Amino acid sequence: MKVLICGAGQVGYSIAQYLSKEDNDITVIDHNEDMIDRINNTLEVRALLGHASHPDVMEKAGAEEAELLIAVTHSDEVNIVACQMAHSLFSIPRKIARLRAQSYLIPAFSHIYRGTDVPIDVIISPEKEVAHAISEFLSVPGAFEVEMLAESQVAFLGIICEANAPILHVPFRQMASLFPDLHLRIVAIQRGGRFFVPHGDHQLLPQDQAYVVTATHALRRVLKLFDHEAPEARRLVIAGAGNVCRFLVQKIKNDHPHIDAKVIEWNRDVAEDFARSFPNTSVFNGDALDQEILHEADIAKADTYIAITDDDEANILSSLLARRLGSSKSLALVNSLSYEPLISSLGIDSVVNPRAITVSKILQYVRRGHIHKIHSIGQGFGEIIEADALEKSDLVGKRLQDVYLPRDTLLAAIVRQHHVIVPNRQTQIMAGDRLIMFVPKGGIRAVEHALAAKTSYF
Repeated sequence: MKVLICGAGQVGYSIAQYLSKEDNDITVIDHNEDMIDRINNTLEVRALLGHASHPDVMEKAGAEEAELLIAVTHSDEVNIVACQMAHSLFSIPRKIARLRAQSYLIPAFSHIYRGTDVPIDVIISPEKEVAHAISEFLSVPGAFEVEMLAESQVAFLGIICEANAPILHVPFRQMASLFPDLHLRIVAIQRGGRFFVPHGDHQLLPQDQAYVVTATHALRRVLKLFDHEAPEARRLVIAGAGNVCRFLVQKIKNDHPHIDAKVIEWNRDVAEDFARSFPNTSVFNGDALDQEILHEADIAKADTYIAITDDDEANILSSLLARRLGSSKSLALVNSLSYEPLISSLGIDSVVNPRAITVSKILQYVRRGHIHKIHSIGQGFGEIIEADALEKSDLVGKRLQDVYLPRDTLLAAIVRQHHVIVPNRQTQIMAGDRLIMFVPKGGIRAVEHALAAKTSYF
């Protein structure tokens, strides 16, 4: 596939990195010479210096042959214009744009994106996606990573194995007999900073980070097996009253009305504006690194502290301070990948990375086959894919033991007529099944071919 990426920042770079490993023809445009040099020196893709929305630059980038345009520059307006140019001048069939300003995301105005007025096929809002990810984290206490799949019938979780967890030291080949009727598949483990796919003789050890797929109705039992039985959060303290906070507080009011959220914001104007927008939410003007402000917000009674300012270091440090002052759990928004290995050892329960979330969201519209969701694991170690089994795909009508899938690829769950199945080798895949799969790095292209209908490649 020929893909044109506008913007060589963190998201644009990561998308190019992912897709370049899968034999796609990638061209990246950016006006920043340092970013273009970085791509030329580290990735096997074409990088072009210039303004991403300028028609002559797009023409030089090969827009006439492009099948997909991904506009992820730092400017919403440039992303919009790039999509317009892609449509009007080069007839690029699919266009994805990242938009951050809330004004562009107002539902009443969304009709302008559906036709030729502002021809964008998919709009990605990082702040909205981050708020959604945090909301899902709140719904499953005990997990450090959560993604709901198949209309919330299946959950993908990252869970730390506590020292007294009943599931420890059990060979994987014995789990089915020791825990019958448990709708659970462990697809990956992180141990000592290394990811691997477990097999029959592997066992879970204390402090392993297990990545599991389970039926939603079995969540409480699964969490208990990992020695996590914390009640659902009811009292939150949130640091940072930006767009993520606005989306999050609105989502909490809609989906978790029992939760009481308090917000800390250091900028007085922002704090006052937020308070006017959410009159029933307590807003404190001050620094989240100030113990007095945290005490004023009743941090000792908080079930979860959520740090979502635009400063990674402040988020990490205030999360540690909140835990020290009594908050039961903490979550920090962290943009820099260099901090991720330190998070669990510092005592922060979960980290949210906007770049990783945005990349996963974009990838689900890039992959071939009828794919509904993609969730990346471990900076490219693998992906959780939710996809339909199309009637004319190579998978349908075959038992799992007769299906060729790349090494370490796991069909973790099947949703069939609202019933969750943990498949075995004898399970037959049927047309219309919703498949939840773990696909390791390097296996994506083969799985895409297996999922795609024989008469359609996209």
